[in-house]
Formats: sequence, structure tokens, C-alpha cells
Amino acid sequence: MKNITDRPRILYGKVPFKYIYFGLTFYVIAMCGFLSMARVMS
Repeated sequence: MKNITDRPRILYGKVPFKYIYFGLTFYVIAMCGFLSMARVMS
């Protein structure tokens, strides 16, 4: 039981921060592109 509850925290600790920042920047760029396209279409 203890190993199952500790596993997600260990896996999250192993994820480098650069991947998290890359995901956030990609999400922001995708949202900006979607908003600009919606503005052009309307």
C-alpha cells in the first residue's frame, strides 16, 4: 500500500522541469494560434 501511494510522487519528481515548461509554452502558442485563426475566420 505504501509503495503504491509513493510511486506517483517519485515519478513526478523524476520529470525534468524543462518538459513541463515546454508543454506550457506549446499550450500557450497553440491557444494564441487558435484565437488568431478564429479572429480571421469571423
